[in-house]
Amino acid sequence: MRQPFPDAARRNDFAEMARARLEDVEQAVRAIA
Repeated sequence: MRQPFPDAARRNDFAEMARARLEDVEQAVRAIA
């Protein structure tokens, strides 16, 4: 199956990575606060 955007999967991986990093940041903020 051909994807209209070749980097769509890469974008999805980046979104998951950003979400995980955001959770880490939230945990760090709670630890500091």
